[in-house]
Amino acid sequence: MKKVTAKEAADKLTAEGILANCKEVVPGGLSARASERWDCELPSVPGKGAAVLGFDTDEAYTATVKAYDDAAVLVGAHRYGNAGPRVFVQLNSEAPLDVGKKTKALVAAL
Repeated sequence: MKKVTAKEAADKLTAEGILANCKEVVPGGLSARASERWDCELPSVPGKGAAVLGFDTDEAYTATVKAYDDAAVLVGAHRYGNAGPRVFVQLNSEAPLDVGKKTKALVAAL
């Protein structure tokens, strides 16, 4: 099975109209363990964004998911991960519920 990269995940979410104008950035903060991070605009919430993260190891993926879960009050409920390809997506907390559901389904299908 080919590993899906964070860039490929960001491209799929962009193609579906969920994200826009993704740019690769250096992972830091809660995403410091990621090997790849793409910061994107969130068209459904003008001026707000999202992050798409990719990981080289299961340990880095799991630790980051836990860090985001522990910071849920700050980062919001729109956190969607898939341990298979080790991809994690976090949308701004103001994203509409339907955008969250669509993102969750797309990430689960990676």
